[in-house]
Amino acid sequence: MSADSDVAPSARTGAPGESTCTSCHGSFTLNSGPGVLSVTGVPASYTLNQGITVTVKIQQANRARYGFEVTVLDELNNRAGT
Repeated sequence: MSADSDVAPSARTGAPGESTCTSCHGSFTLNSGPGVLSVTGVPASYTLNQGITVTVKIQQANRARYGFEVTVLDELNNRAGT
């Protein structure tokens, strides 16, 4: 067993072949709470070696800490980038 309040374990994004955060936080259904997650700045397409800025906002009353994990997949659902 391990725990880290600052860093989520890897491969918990729900991407093909991965689990989700409920593998550790199983006391509630995924996406069942009153919080709001928004992601902006994701382009419709990507040009190789071109940087992009993506903004992630998480909001929920009476919460001081949040967590999320994200991954990028190529057209074959393989992890892309570093």
